[in-house]
Amino acid sequence: MYECLDRCTSIAFIFREEAEEKNRVRSEWDTARRKKICQRLALSHVCCFFIVYFLLGSANAEPTAVRAGQNLKQSPATVLSEVSIPRNSGLVVFDVRSGERIFTANERTPLKPASVLKVLTALAALEQLGPYERMKTEVRGEDLAGSTVKTLILKGYGDPSLVQEDLWLIARKIFLRGVRKVGAILVDDSVFTAPAPRRGERAYQAGGSALSLNYNSFFLEVCPVVGQSRAVVTHEPHEFPVKLQGHIAITSKKSSTYRVDEVNPASRELPLVYRLKGSLRRQAGCQTVARSVPDPTLYAGYVFRGFLQKEGVEIVGSVEKGVASDDSAIIHTHYSEPLIDTIRLLNLYSNNMIAEQLVTLLGSSGEEGREQYDREKGLDLLATFLSRRGVPREEYVLKDGSGLSHENRLSADALAVVLREALTREELHIEFASSLPVDSESGTLLKKTYPGILRAKTGTLDGVTSLAGSVQNIRGRDIGFVLIQNEVRSRDAAVKLEKRIVQILRDSNF
Repeated sequence: MYECLDRCTSIAFIFREEAEEKNRVRSEWDTARRKKICQRLALSHVCCFFIVYFLLGSANAEPTAVRAGQNLKQSPATVLSEVSIPRNSGLVVFDVRSGERIFTANERTPLKPASVLKVLTALAALEQLGPYERMKTEVRGEDLAGSTVKTLILKGYGDPSLVQEDLWLIARKIFLRGVRKVGAILVDDSVFTAPAPRRGERAYQAGGSALSLNYNSFFLEVCPVVGQSRAVVTHEPHEFPVKLQGHIAITSKKSSTYRVDEVNPASRELPLVYRLKGSLRRQAGCQTVARSVPDPTLYAGYVFRGFLQKEGVEIVGSVEKGVASDDSAIIHTHYSEPLIDTIRLLNLYSNNMIAEQLVTLLGSSGEEGREQYDREKGLDLLATFLSRRGVPREEYVLKDGSGLSHENRLSADALAVVLREALTREELHIEFASSLPVDSESGTLLKKTYPGILRAKTGTLDGVTSLAGSVQNIRGRDIGFVLIQNEVRSRDAAVKLEKRIVQILRDSNF
């Protein structure tokens, strides 16, 4: 039992998008801030040199010099007016407390936002569902007779945070309820009428389902073994049926060139088949390859069956998809952590699957107890959310809630409206701020260093780099900003521009 719990716990963390610090963010904020202020003071003379150097440098391709006088206010605006902002980029700088625009450039131009779109999804979910909403997953039974259940039903209601540690605990509860024999397992995802589709075999391309597990992904571990010419490849959770073809050779070369490819991505038949090829450097150690699953609902069902069997429950029949009958009895209900914890995972690690699940949950209809959720209705709600805040319809196109689609469009000004509300709304601002990555400390900014203490949502697509958040200036004033760069040809140049702008805001004195 304890061996299983240890394994489940470790896998849960792997699937939380490189999350080793889920609960660190709020508790370490003050410590991180004091530490970084000391570091910045110690390096102040060096920083001054580099600030001047960078301000003299050039920005990304096809720049257009921003004219002084565009919503300018004292030192930050004066300096920003001398920075070349690319024509295919948008920038808004604002005072978080008052909302006053300090500086703008191309702010009304609809651009590809990438993952900063998740700021909109997160705020809409917090408003519509509430920060402390808990999502349920039910286990129901049909034809119960003593310790025997003819049909055991696992029914999902859209929880995006369910991981196999949770599912193992659910299986354990079923055993403790006295269930010892099950005829068949039915998995029910019927409350989602149109979930997000799977976009590819990579984990970040996972689709949605009312019954989801491990962010609808699993992983394969590729390990070199002493004395063997081939890597050992295993998958987790191993209760899910996967077949491996081919092999990965062990090499003494300086680089690894292995591949793990899904043989038939269009098929939902099990076991899933993956072809292994290439080579792994002997000194590389074990490597993890994450992959999405074609059918999240069946994935959850097979893992659930495996956990039940490990607990000593006999499973006679197969795992099938279906709908629970109205007269089925509830055996156990599992509740997720509060929604704000899921929002932290969404923003810290930019989890696309969570974003798409939340969008679907926003599209609710039907009477209580018979709710249905539709992704397109959720996208309509996001559009209404923007419209009610005065954002013109021509400034946005919403194709998803994650920012993964290249068809999305959002102006920097529209996102600034949403971000400022998220950072100031009385009942939400503390929770929302704690969900954003801190540079050098957490999430997608863990390995990135910006001037000052930056708390911001990142976004990256091919040709797109975006950053939206806030930084305190030297007088302690919170300055918010949104920078969306499109048609980026040099990622380094795009990040350099981000750092220049953050430095200017950090050093402002007003």
